[in-house]
Amino acid sequence: MVFLAMEAGAAAWMAPVWAMLEQSVRIFLSSAAHDHLARQKIAVPNSVIVTDDQFLSEMFESLPSVVISSATGSPFEVASVVRGRAGGSATLQVVDTWGPYRPRFMGGSWPDKIAVIDPVSRMEAIGDGIPPALIVEVGQPAWESAPELPSAPRQTVMFVSQPISKWYGKSLGFDEHTVWAALVDATKENPNLIQRLIYVMHPSETEMPEIVDAEVQRVGALALREAGTVVSMFSSLMTDAFLGGRCVISMQPGGLKGDLCALSRYGYIPLVSDSHHIAEAIQQPPQSASKLQKALAGSSQRAVSLITHLLECSPVRVL
Repeated sequence: MVFLAMEAGAAAWMAPVWAMLEQSVRIFLSSAAHDHLARQKIAVPNSVIVTDDQFLSEMFESLPSVVISSATGSPFEVASVVRGRAGGSATLQVVDTWGPYRPRFMGGSWPDKIAVIDPVSRMEAIGDGIPPALIVEVGQPAWESAPELPSAPRQTVMFVSQPISKWYGKSLGFDEHTVWAALVDATKENPNLIQRLIYVMHPSETEMPEIVDAEVQRVGALALREAGTVVSMFSSLMTDAFLGGRCVISMQPGGLKGDLCALSRYGYIPLVSDSHHIAEAIQQPPQSASKLQKALAGSSQRAVSLITHLLECSPVRVL
């Protein structure tokens, strides 16, 4: 049985699961996924760092019974699923957050099953073109075990950057630069409300941004322990913050594609459009995460049960 995680969120999804499995596993990780687990002090047995497609030879040296892969649109994921299905391995791809769905599977080959979070995820995935028969509602094992964060001042505000300008250009009506500018404006307008500002880089940012209005940190999980308020567009780190008890705000000024943040779209956190509304949202008490926590309970066991079922159905009995 092999796991392939090409980004940090998928690796975090997989880690509680491979720890519960009784079968031996091999783990293949991108550098970003490996570094994320290392920062979280999560043990990664029998792991290989993926740098090019040479890892496929090692992955399929003995045909695995099950291939569990992330779903980010990576050609390495596509190659693993295609090769696994050709050899008779059962294949599962993991969508570790809410949407988007179809862009994750543009390689021309579907896995046997696709794990999504909840019934809303299922409906959105089907609406995005995912075949309904492939979808299984599992939850999110990493979020199931998300710890409550230590107390931190609400006046310390953390901005989580995303490469929206690179991914979407101007098509959304906003990007990381316009949202950051609005947050800086809110800080200037409300110096008592926002006393400390932290800019958290996205993992894809290789160079330190020219930020003069705030502290800059590379590791969001560390900054999250210091900030009582988190502002971003639709970063997955917002969910960790929400489950940890932080005040979390989605900002999408001039949005042209509807609400792209699942947490605000489902009513868990506020959605704002300008600096004035950021100030208002910061002063509101954080919304309870209990409903989402209840929905996530049992995620790891559901994931293990799904993989065990695939294992039992797989014609391959190696690994």
